[in-house]
Amino acid sequence: MNEVSRDAMRAYGAAGGGRGRLCSTVHGGDAFREAVNRTQDRRKLLDEQKEWTERVRDACNDIPCLTKAYQERTLELETY
Repeated sequence: MNEVSRDAMRAYGAAGGGRGRLCSTVHGGDAFREAVNRTQDRRKLLDEQKEWTERVRDACNDIPCLTKAYQERTLELETY
């Protein structure tokens, strides 16, 4: 995660947004856990998650971007 993304996540948590709540949406939260449990190809899902983290999440520089990224990823995970 780049410094700006890290700072944005910290700011989100400090503002009462709950970094844990935002992160848990995908990284250990219900959507990701359920997708891992449903998929036949866990390796593929884990690789896609890593790519999403590097390409999408880490590219965010502010809270609205992070929020949108996590919301969209959660919807994607529901298709597994």
